[in-house]
Amino acid sequence: MNKNSIVQIMKYASFLCESDMIEDIHIPHIEYVNALKGRLSKRYVKNHTDALAYVIEHHKELPKISSICELHKKLMITFPEILPGRLRTGFVSVGGELCPSPNKVPYLLDDWCYQLKSGCNEMEEHKKYEMIHPFQDGNGRSGRLLWLWLLLHNGKKLEETFLETNYAHDMFKMNRLAYYAELKEYRAMWQMGHSHEVSKR
Repeated sequence: MNKNSIVQIMKYASFLCESDMIEDIHIPHIEYVNALKGRLSKRYVKNHTDALAYVIEHHKELPKISSICELHKKLMITFPEILPGRLRTGFVSVGGELCPSPNKVPYLLDDWCYQLKSGCNEMEEHKKYEMIHPFQDGNGRSGRLLWLWLLLHNGKKLEETFLETNYAHDMFKMNRLAYYAELKEYRAMWQMGHSHEVSKR
């Protein structure tokens, strides 16, 4: 294994580890490093790295509903109760705010995919995806993997983690709070233009 591949593994391991920590899931960095090197790993860690591998393999194409569902299935296959890879059929809320009605999710997600064809800002599209919240669970982790997908599709490299800080540093806590605050603010604006999609009808 050459130096460049080791550096890339360390960056991807940091990305996955931080994504978990944003959800308050704490898995040692070394477990992701070992999984990315092909060593035996815990099922959840393997699922997360399998989902990452799927992103890397398919990043030259833009995401479609089918590929988003496949990504989610790889990520959440350990949790059959949340129906991995299947769009939600019930209501969910985030921070006390109701997400779009489940019958609107396929249309919103299809429109999200269609809009990507016109060019995309990775973080802006990540926020839009989180507003749709297409799955019962795993939306944050799949959303950050889709952020990476778009980053790679746009010809960029993963230079920093999602929050652009050392996930083990105190700055992570500040950036995590800022990230959630930014999503909350974005949700308030988004819902003003999508109130009919959020209703229970």
